[in-house]
Amino acid sequence: MIPSLRFPSGFHLVGFACAVALVSASCADTGQEKPGGANGGDGTNQPTGSFGTGPEDGGADSKPPRAQRCDEAGRCTCFNIASIGAPGHTGFQGGQDSTTAFTDYLNAQSSANVDLYAKRPTLDAAFLTRYDVLIVQWLVDGMSSGTGTGYWTFSAGELAALKAWVEAGGGLIALSGYDSSAQEVTPLNQLMTAISDLSYGTGDVLGKIGNYCLGESDPLGGWVQSTPIGKHIGEVGAFHGRPVLAGSKATVDCTDGANVYAAHEDIGAGHVFAYADEWVTYTSQWFGIDAGAGCADASADVAYQVPQFWFNAISYASQATECPFTLTGPITR
Repeated sequence: MIPSLRFPSGFHLVGFACAVALVSASCADTGQEKPGGANGGDGTNQPTGSFGTGPEDGGADSKPPRAQRCDEAGRCTCFNIASIGAPGHTGFQGGQDSTTAFTDYLNAQSSANVDLYAKRPTLDAAFLTRYDVLIVQWLVDGMSSGTGTGYWTFSAGELAALKAWVEAGGGLIALSGYDSSAQEVTPLNQLMTAISDLSYGTGDVLGKIGNYCLGESDPLGGWVQSTPIGKHIGEVGAFHGRPVLAGSKATVDCTDGANVYAAHEDIGAGHVFAYADEWVTYTSQWFGIDAGAGCADASADVAYQVPQFWFNAISYASQATECPFTLTGPITR
């Protein structure tokens, strides 16, 4: 999402929805049937599928569940996630979610404990070994008029520590599209190129929204159903991002032939996933919304599979731990 092209922060529409035709930015159609429910799969509030059914998913070579680890407050978990960088700020729907809604949701409705680091942490072994999955968001110290200020930079020692952590089984999930400046990919690419065959381009993609329906996003559909990231996903909302550059060692999860929007790579015992946008962190538009007047097609609805997206992404990234990641309870806005 490119904030300079958005409505002002806090602006939101109520009681709107529509189904719009997939534009050229949507992923290639695989010809497979799309999931039917709000979260895909069987139409329930639970994402479909599981990991641990084969070698790629940690089946035959799986390790026993990791023992619980407890912090100073006595909170214990066997599955820890660190989200680093500022969360998205322009796309959240005031009164429905917030900039921290995504991490709040995971802490309340998943098996994971999630710590949000909006200020830059030091990516050394002492920090990384506390976590199973690292989610990389907007790597800036602040913002001005929708543009990041104080873009982060990482030392050679931090990059080496991150590489060793991933190779030993850590999982990294990277998001982009937070900033109107292409400079946002500079610190992101420092991390990605140090450990993987994945990186980000500077182009502005996924910016062809026709009207402000569906939580101010366009449906990104046609996910590759044969990959651990794309399976059971019909559509997610997206608006303005950076293309993923997938090298020969990476597997593409979503593309329209011109741009790649999602790709992953196995690295040693670890896993890296790169996605072009940040719209999947705004819980207010995870479902899609009933079609209403003023939209392109008021007779049809669109349902997004964002919880399924996160179930797939985190389950894939955390395979080495074999500590199950689950989503529980109703998926609400």
